[in-house]
Amino acid sequence: MGKGGAPEVLTFTLPLLLGLFANAVLADEKRNRIMGACPPEQTTTLQLIRSFIRYASAHRSELPGNAAVVVFRALRGAYPCHAEHGE
Repeated sequence: MGKGGAPEVLTFTLPLLLGLFANAVLADEKRNRIMGACPPEQTTTLQLIRSFIRYASAHRSELPGNAAVVVFRALRGAYPCHAEHGE
């Protein structure tokens, strides 16, 4: 737990998280997802945040590491790419 009982996940910088979530659906010219995660295009930021919080809660030992890597892992786990996405 962080200060005042707040989970460590909240110590990640909000702008970094929101930027990564905003780019979660980006794809290259061959339709390969850039982050390696395939959330549906209509996935809301709140849904992405909840996926990240679930992952972070279950993988607390990763939180002191690179925040972007943790977000990538969380989204890849929650929204794996399948063959129909060309991945």
